[in-house]
Amino acid sequence: MIKGCEFKFTNTYTWDKCCWFLYTYACAHVRSHYVRCICACALAKRIKLICMCKRLLLFFVFSVWFNLFELKAQEAFDKVVTRIAFGSCANQNAEQIIWSAVNDWGPDVFMFLGDNVYGDTENMDHLKAQYEKLGQKPGYQMLKRNSFVVATWDDHDYGVNDGGLEYPKKEESKKVMLDFFEEPNDSERWQHPGIYHSYLFGPAEQRVQLILLDVRTFRTKLSSSPRNDRMSQRFMGSYVPTIDQKATMLGEEQWQWLEEQLQIPAKVRLFGMSTQFLPEFNGWEAWANMPLERERMIQLIQKTKAEGVIFLSGDTHWAELSMIEKEGLYPLYDLTSSGLTNVWSGVAPNKNRIKKPFLDKNFGFVEIDWDLSDPTIKLGIINVEGEEKLFHSFNLSSLSNPKYTLEKKLISSSIYRNFFTPKFEGDWDSSYGLMQVKKVKEKGKTYYLGSYSDPETGLPIGTFRGLVTRIGDKIVLKAEWENPSSNPKSGQVRFSLSRNQDFMFGEWKFSDENEYRYSWSAERIDE
Repeated sequence: MIKGCEFKFTNTYTWDKCCWFLYTYACAHVRSHYVRCICACALAKRIKLICMCKRLLLFFVFSVWFNLFELKAQEAFDKVVTRIAFGSCANQNAEQIIWSAVNDWGPDVFMFLGDNVYGDTENMDHLKAQYEKLGQKPGYQMLKRNSFVVATWDDHDYGVNDGGLEYPKKEESKKVMLDFFEEPNDSERWQHPGIYHSYLFGPAEQRVQLILLDVRTFRTKLSSSPRNDRMSQRFMGSYVPTIDQKATMLGEEQWQWLEEQLQIPAKVRLFGMSTQFLPEFNGWEAWANMPLERERMIQLIQKTKAEGVIFLSGDTHWAELSMIEKEGLYPLYDLTSSGLTNVWSGVAPNKNRIKKPFLDKNFGFVEIDWDLSDPTIKLGIINVEGEEKLFHSFNLSSLSNPKYTLEKKLISSSIYRNFFTPKFEGDWDSSYGLMQVKKVKEKGKTYYLGSYSDPETGLPIGTFRGLVTRIGDKIVLKAEWENPSSNPKSGQVRFSLSRNQDFMFGEWKFSDENEYRYSWSAERIDE
């Protein structure tokens, strides 16, 4: 006890001076070794506390800096998004009336999925000039003011029709594109070949991940063969699938990046890419031309256990919705929107199509209702008048990996589907008009009789008759069809059902053909 000394510690600086004063006073005036030790310990504890605080402060500063770096690298935003629009194939020399409908719909995010301009050149001044024409469109300028705009490319804004790895100006074209879309100088896109990128929106329970893939920079050359007149009449292209192990859509670096992205937690994952992922092979540019790469993507989704995956695509000059069901995986959807200005004269076959295609100017959308305990997701296509021409909705939980209770494992297995009672009978809205299927029994066998009508006139044009059989792990309605107005007048068709039996996937051929080249999809009409 030091007489006559009374301290009031009002701040940290006062406490530091007191500790030092006590120690120096004890050393100079106090003979007791015990008191000296007490004062020395007090000072040592204070120094230790200061060091600890400094270390904590440095750790805090480093953590904040590191987290900010990570968020920036992943392009993360706190904003909850409910409306995502997308489109492709926008000719800069055409009147782009579609923007009125897009801006009226009011997307939080708009995704350009390729052919954002038509450049087709190795002259970068020319390519810049085409982007400038897009930039001058009043509708596009309004879109930039009101929505968050992101983009990937396809062949015509990449620089060459159907081009890939072989295009010599890929780096120069990349700079033109990223400059136009005002890519930040510190964006990761500048640090790697290609333009693939990702974005995160919203808190953990409402997180949407946008993954923009680049299917041009690394894609190896496609294989092709001549197409015959019948293929041309059915709007089929001349490319053929390849099983070359060296063929690639994404390139190994992009594949590795994608695997990392799929391990980032998210509720909904929207893959934006120019070429279609799910449609069956039809001779045009699509993932179906490289079936090994397509299967690799599906296996990657299963390997990473990534939930909520939806594919969005463009390129085709028509709009459609495709779906496939794989054992052990939730349904995969691919919504195609094309074009913002360009529309083709017909629609190619696609047996995985679950809705009637739309053939006019359009944009696509994804709408999420986060207010529900099990959020709903709506996929759709809107025309220039702002009318929904195609839509399909489902709950977010349906994009979850199957939980393998014994009951669910049995129901989702091929064993169950081999024995369940298929319901092919009923009324169907098909790609060949209204289709009616009836089940009849003749001589102890169950047959299915079908008729279909002209989509425009509604008049009956053909019939089919067949039996249910099993092909591989699928139950299939295999039938002979007849149509007096076609040439040849007959052929074969086979249908299979979706898990919920709401959709029919069909493929058919003429009687003089060996392959089932053409598609015949249908959606059940509610009774």
